[in-house]
Amino acid sequence: MFATLPWPLKALILGFDCATFMMARRNESADTPEQADGRGQTASDILMYRSMLQVSFLYLSVMLIMLSPSVFISVKNREKTNICLAGVLSLMHLFTWLLVAANENIVSKEHVCYSLQFCFCYASFSVWQEASSDRFLFAGNVYVKHSSFMAMFFFPLVFSKALVNGMHMSPYIIPITFSGEIAGMCSRFSTIFLEKFISLL
Repeated sequence: MFATLPWPLKALILGFDCATFMMARRNESADTPEQADGRGQTASDILMYRSMLQVSFLYLSVMLIMLSPSVFISVKNREKTNICLAGVLSLMHLFTWLLVAANENIVSKEHVCYSLQFCFCYASFSVWQEASSDRFLFAGNVYVKHSSFMAMFFFPLVFSKALVNGMHMSPYIIPITFSGEIAGMCSRFSTIFLEKFISLL
């Protein structure tokens, strides 16, 4: 599991973010300074975080609804299915920690938002790839395959549209673009560590 996200998908997200940013800049009125609260958060930061939470909650719910039947219903290769499910759950756990980091101002909300666009696309692509390579991997494999394919495009674009911020061309553009792969690598290492730890017990 967890291959590299294809460049056309990365380019689609970046292109849509840049287009959204340019449209927002064209339509925005004169900038007025925003008042920050006690934690240094402006009203737009709070609105961004709420939107990010809503989209993330929707994504996690869709993934759980798609994959939870595979936990209870018989599948052809239980070990392979469980390894795949464990990898996806590990990814979801990392995404949740990103949201916590944004809430605690450890990482800026803007950077987390952009990173989650690529992370959600990456996770959906990984599930789609696994479902395509083995038609007996999940319970309702056809449903999982088509749903994850749609989620690959839908959630990154919803993120961009919901936040109306666009991709800023910052020095962090490269790590942001590869945030899905970084999350996948961390997820894989944690899964391997857990397997080794369990084998020692």
